[in-house]
Amino acid sequence: MRVGGSDIFHGYCIDVFNAAVELLPYALPYKFVPYGDGHSNPVKTDLLYMITTGAFDAVVGDITITTNRTKMVDFTQPYIESGLVVVAPVQKLNSSAWAFLRPFTPMMWCVTGLFFLAVGVVVWILERRTNDDFRGHPRRQLVTVAWFSFSTLFFSHRENVNSTLGRLVLIIWLFVVLVLTSSYTASLTSILTVEQLSSPIKGIESLMASNDPIGYQHGTFIDTYLTEEFNIQRSRLVSLNSEEEYEKALKDGPQKGGVAAIVDMRAYMELFLSTRCDFSIVGQEFTKMGWGFAFPRDSPLAIDMSTAILKLSENGELQKIHDKWLARKACSSEGASKK
Repeated sequence: MRVGGSDIFHGYCIDVFNAAVELLPYALPYKFVPYGDGHSNPVKTDLLYMITTGAFDAVVGDITITTNRTKMVDFTQPYIESGLVVVAPVQKLNSSAWAFLRPFTPMMWCVTGLFFLAVGVVVWILERRTNDDFRGHPRRQLVTVAWFSFSTLFFSHRENVNSTLGRLVLIIWLFVVLVLTSSYTASLTSILTVEQLSSPIKGIESLMASNDPIGYQHGTFIDTYLTEEFNIQRSRLVSLNSEEEYEKALKDGPQKGGVAAIVDMRAYMELFLSTRCDFSIVGQEFTKMGWGFAFPRDSPLAIDMSTAILKLSENGELQKIHDKWLARKACSSEGASKK
């Protein structure tokens, strides 16, 4: 980020570079020269090519280290790990009187109820010939089976189980009940205490399975990566230039000519999401890449700067710079609803 029309620049990458230069064992005079028109993102590969022609001595910026790019220039040690992530609109799940049903799906509730009844029937079959608690009028036996089944949920069954096989079945079932109740309690506690966000997009897999348009940052390798590695049709990819275009495309959605989600580097998205709580990272980071500073091939500066970056990482300065520029300000790390 250029300050006015001066030669002073600020930003995450600039701060990391300046901090690393200060740790070099020798003085390194340098001057920052902006590249691009300031409106659209330049093609990073073209920028790196200018190092090979001698137009630039190095490139300082958000340059992702890829295999093809290492054939052109030498990179430093990555100063940030920033894989690709998917960002999509999210909505808050409102609390309701039926929130206690949310920890399990309808299918899970049905299966659990059937298992309760099945265990009651199995114990009744094993006990009814020798145990008076499971004998009597058919209606009484039916009530006993139902009561015994669901009373095990609270470990409060009154009927004695005498047979060895019946006790074995009951012990196994009580352990299953303990696991079920523990899982239910943990899930319900999370629902009631943690803000729940929902999105139809679950990650890169759901994007691959759909036909919705996908946004990406202009001038990066992402379009080629998605088409070659994930076989996503290039016609689905929409090139975007700025955070404002990201926000508008996500809000419009596919119905109004926007996009269903955006695929970009995590570091960009952390900055984008720092003040935009209507969107969130969905799914897992599906690549492991990093940013580095680029120098001509066989340049000793690449090695020296790598050593300086490692020192910044060890003394905690690298994390401080990260938190200064990329820490979320208005939302939690996984997104929050608008307040």
